[in-house]
Amino acid sequence: MTLAITGFADTLKLKNGRQISGTFEGGTSRIVRFRSDSGVQEYDILTVSAVLISSTSTTNVVAEQARNTPEYSFGPAEERLIREWFSTQSNYSNLPPGLAKRDNLPPGLQRQLQRNGTLPPGLQKRVQPLPLGLEQQLPPIMVGMRRVVLSGNVILLEAATAKIVDLIRDVF
Repeated sequence: MTLAITGFADTLKLKNGRQISGTFEGGTSRIVRFRSDSGVQEYDILTVSAVLISSTSTTNVVAEQARNTPEYSFGPAEERLIREWFSTQSNYSNLPPGLAKRDNLPPGLQRQLQRNGTLPPGLQKRVQPLPLGLEQQLPPIMVGMRRVVLSGNVILLEAATAKIVDLIRDVF
């Protein structure tokens, strides 16, 4: 689910009963981004019961899935498509040499690949773009984002900051 509506005087309701007033800033299938007096916070979607958005007519609406907006994370369908694409021998055998070579990262570097983390500078130079044949089958992503491959992992990367927005581990 992609949450893409922005609001004015909104309320975030958490499953623990807490309600937070502020402004809904967007989100992904896994995260709700909400601005309050304490700044912008990200909440795991599993902890959120509702996002109430106040419109100019002061009616509240619950944010729903926006089907035609760019994706901010890999959903289950995208992950399945990516794994299936790389598991097909004809796709895998036609990869460029730099991408086909799956060099395992040392455990310390592998642990640094975390959602919302930053891709270390040394690894930024080693990423390869997602193959075009696969990229064309996936939904669009936000401007400024890139889908890349690194040592068998597929990463959704914020290009300007090298922030790892999402990743799928051990794809091939």
